[in-house]
Order: sequence, then C-alpha cells, then structure tokens
Amino acid sequence: MDNQHLINDKPVIFTTKDLQGILHIGKDRAYELMHASAFPSMKLGGKWLIEKSALESWLLNNQGREFAI
Repeated sequence: MDNQHLINDKPVIFTTKDLQGILHIGKDRAYELMHASAFPSMKLGGKWLIEKSALESWLLNNQGREFAI
C-alpha cells in the first residue's frame, strides 16, 4: 500500500495517535514502534514524536521488509 497519500496533508511532526491512523495499527503497536531503536522517533517531554520526513524515509527504506518489534 502506498502510504504517501496518507501523510501528504498531515502536520510536520506526528504523535503516536497520528502514527496509528497513518499505518492502521493499534495503540500498543504504535508505542512499540516508537520505542524501537531502528525507528526514527524521539521523546519530547512525555510524548513520543516522529518527523514527517523521517517517517517517509523509514517507510521507503523498509518497503517490502518485515519489521519485528
């Protein structure tokens, strides 16, 4: 599935809830992904965040691969 159309109209920084909607995953899976060392997320205050460009790059670089968390 091409996720490009799902994130073009979104803000520059995504929250865990945004990630859930973009990737169609649940809350627990989104937090697991945000905590994964191979995922380009950051924690600011008490919130996990990911930059739009970092997510786009990660999706392109991991296309066709299985990502175990």
